[in-house]
Amino acid sequence: IKMYLIFDGGNGGVQKSKGYGSFKLYVEKGGELLEHVQEYQFDGQMTSNEAEYNTLIIALEFIRTVYDNTKFLVIEGDSELVRSQVLGLYKVKALHLQVLRTKVINLLEGITYTYNHISRDIVVAEFGH
Repeated sequence: IKMYLIFDGGNGGVQKSKGYGSFKLYVEKGGELLEHVQEYQFDGQMTSNEAEYNTLIIALEFIRTVYDNTKFLVIEGDSELVRSQVLGLYKVKALHLQVLRTKVINLLEGITYTYNHISRDIVVAEFGH
C-alpha cells in the first residue's frame, strides 16, 4: 500500500499555549484513492514543535492501526526542524523532543519513507491554518 501523509501542528502563537494538529492521509489501494482527515485540539499547553511531533505521532499510530501492512509512505510537513530531527540531520537537544522523536522513529520502523519539507503556503491551502 502506498500512502501520502501531509500534517501540521501548532499552537495559538504564544510560546506555551493550547496545541492543535491536523493530518490528511491519502491511500492508494486497489486502484482506489482513499482519504482520511483528522483534526485535534490537544489538552495541554505545548510549543509549536511539540504540536508538530504529537500530530505526526497520532497520524503514524493511525496508519499502524488501520493499515498495518504499510510499505511506502511519503510524509510532508512544514516544520524543517522536526523533519531534520526525524531524519537525523539535526541533533535533538531538548529531552522532551528526544522522547517524541523516538516515538516517531519506532512507528516508522519497517516502512520505507521519504519526509519532505513543504512551504507554509501549502499547509495553509490544505488545512486553512
